[in-house]
Amino acid sequence: MASYWSGSPANTSAHSMDFYPDIVYPNEISPRTYGFNVRCIKEQTPAEKKTSSILAQIGREHNSAKSTITIAQLKAITPALENINDKYESNYQHYIVSTSTHFSSPATREEVQSMIDAVNLNPAYKLSSYDTDGKAYSITLSSDGTKAYIADYTNGLVIVDISDPAHPTKLGLYNTTSKSLGVVLSSDGTKAYIANYMNGLVIVDISDPTHPTKLGSYETAGLSYGVALSSDGTKAYVADAYEGLVIVDISDPTHPIKLGSYDTAGLAEGVTLSSDGAKAYIADYYNGLVIIDISDPHNPTKLGSYDTAGYLQGVTLSSDDTKAYVADDENGLAIVNISNPYNPTYLGSFDIDRYTKSVTLSNDGTKAYVADGAHGLVIVDISNSTHPTKLSSYDTAGFARYVTLSSDGTKAYVADGSDGLVIVGGIE
Repeated sequence: MASYWSGSPANTSAHSMDFYPDIVYPNEISPRTYGFNVRCIKEQTPAEKKTSSILAQIGREHNSAKSTITIAQLKAITPALENINDKYESNYQHYIVSTSTHFSSPATREEVQSMIDAVNLNPAYKLSSYDTDGKAYSITLSSDGTKAYIADYTNGLVIVDISDPAHPTKLGLYNTTSKSLGVVLSSDGTKAYIANYMNGLVIVDISDPTHPTKLGSYETAGLSYGVALSSDGTKAYVADAYEGLVIVDISDPTHPIKLGSYDTAGLAEGVTLSSDGAKAYIADYYNGLVIIDISDPHNPTKLGSYDTAGYLQGVTLSSDDTKAYVADDENGLAIVNISNPYNPTYLGSFDIDRYTKSVTLSNDGTKAYVADGAHGLVIVDISNSTHPTKLSSYDTAGFARYVTLSSDGTKAYVADGSDGLVIVGGIE
């Protein structure tokens, strides 16, 4: 047995919630000297203490008596509580369950689990955050997972030490002068390539993360929103709004030059490449998904397109390049079959009913992690492409624009317009 105890004692007694292998039993008031496996929860600030909320209630009747089971979620315990008892699954660790006292029959484990299943309860929790001072727009991680590089809008590039994810700290800053909207790193981790809105592509030396310095830049004709690199690191592919896709030779980072471009007809806001580097997939806002043959960087040509129902803002691919997962703004997450790039077709979607901005996938490709604006981080089961379903979510304080994962898939790093960098655990 184990117990959680109320923080509001009455003389020598207090309310408690007792956990047995098969039941969860409320005690209205008990002597605190019982002390059955009493665990102490780290003191939280008053504001954090008040963030628990009731998620579901069900009524029961037994021998003409009535009661109510209530389940509430602990939203502010940082870090996550460990399991109370090895016989309880991890999803119980974030919830409080109680019953009214009209009769003594406790809530059974089955009743608690049915309520968890019914309301799709959320195990995700905030590990920590770092206020970047700007409006965090995009994020990428170093290959060893110890540093986060944040495109911080008018604040430029912010580099944060995340080696201790519970206590992120700032390492360095480079002011790019225009709005930093997208960032990717060279394979050796010494250079950052920034989509810098009116300034086009900006290349920054990050070999010393405490003192990043500019190497070079290429001023595109449009407004740079996103960037991707070729596998050999010699070319940058820029999503350049009304100029479409712009391909830049970056073999000499101090003097990047334009190789070619393709006008996508919409407003190119995101770009990702096929695994063989021969195709670029463009999130083209009101024009949907556009697929471009980039095998000849001097003469890119359109292969196919799919006009989504919303305003496409980001795109990522399955590991086998057969499916595109697109952030379709007010239309949520859409899944497109791209096995035939000349004729992409709709597979399924999940309407999150907010402003979906970006999507990344779990290592095994069964889950999509969606930055969903005012809804924060939303995790979607995509194991069935035609019927994706919500698994859980974490509502960040501001407007979530981008999400990436730790290499082991246990943490999500969210670029949040108000809260800066937000690190979320419990996402597996």
